[in-house]
Amino acid sequence: MAKILLPMLAPQLVVTPAAAQKTSKPPRPAQFQKLVECRAIAEPGARLACFDRETAAFEAAEKGNELVVVDRQQIRNTRRSLFGLALPKIPFLDDGDEEAGTAQIEGVVRSARVDGDKWTVDLDGSTWRTTEGAQFETPPKAGQKATVRRAALGSYVLKIDGRKGLRAIRVR
Repeated sequence: MAKILLPMLAPQLVVTPAAAQKTSKPPRPAQFQKLVECRAIAEPGARLACFDRETAAFEAAEKGNELVVVDRQQIRNTRRSLFGLALPKIPFLDDGDEEAGTAQIEGVVRSARVDGDKWTVDLDGSTWRTTEGAQFETPPKAGQKATVRRAALGSYVLKIDGRKGLRAIRVR
């Protein structure tokens, strides 16, 4: 039995360079790598001198906008603010938790206007336009809660106060 399964599983066990690149993180910035390498110095005085030199260089690079330091929450907030916009894959916005906070966003309707049979709804920091000719059960009003969630095939559904949603695209 094992002889039969091994040839069937062998292709599953091979990792191609393209697949390995998908899962690996981008390389560390040189400035950060130099700082981390200070830990390997055994002699305390030399290690401290290395840390002092490299942290000063790290700070100068950050102040000069050559290096940007962000935490996971800042990445999630940025990803949330870009939700619904067609953007290329941006490596530094991938914190390994791609779906956290990006399957849907919630907000408050700031304004809503109708143009023919399509609605334009302004939420907290984003504007969405319905793409189908259907109407909301009741017209959206400022102050109502809204949810935009990912749907099939790259589309989005805009719901107002939990009622039936309409397909929408982000326009701003």
